[in-house]
Amino acid sequence: MIERLRIIFWFVEDVLRGKTTLLGGKLRSSGWYQFRKEHIKKECESCGEKGKLLKPLQLHHIRSFATCPADELNPLNVITLCWDCHFRWAHFRNYKSLNENIRADAAILLAKINNSPTWNGKEWVYPNNRPTKKET
Repeated sequence: MIERLRIIFWFVEDVLRGKTTLLGGKLRSSGWYQFRKEHIKKECESCGEKGKLLKPLQLHHIRSFATCPADELNPLNVITLCWDCHFRWAHFRNYKSLNENIRADAAILLAKINNSPTWNGKEWVYPNNRPTKKET
């Protein structure tokens, strides 16, 4: 049931963004929804955010589907991003723009996020000094 709702949500999202022929966009392959289901990851590859029902993760084409339709179902041409990272880092806040280095940029950003210090109420704790589960 949830999977059907997710597919309907993706379809509505595609219609609203003009990615279907209903609004004059390019027609997706008949295998697109299955491909997206198989290749989308559980976390954004740029910030680590998990997908939510009303804020699902997106599968971004590194080489644009509009210019390279043959790569639509190529697993090496997609990256999983949350909406914020998709808009900010993959399109530089303009859907007419495209970051072809998004995979490398996302890996750098995720490493910075994962290695950033956290505040424990008394001091900044860096990742290599954080207590393990056994120590707490």
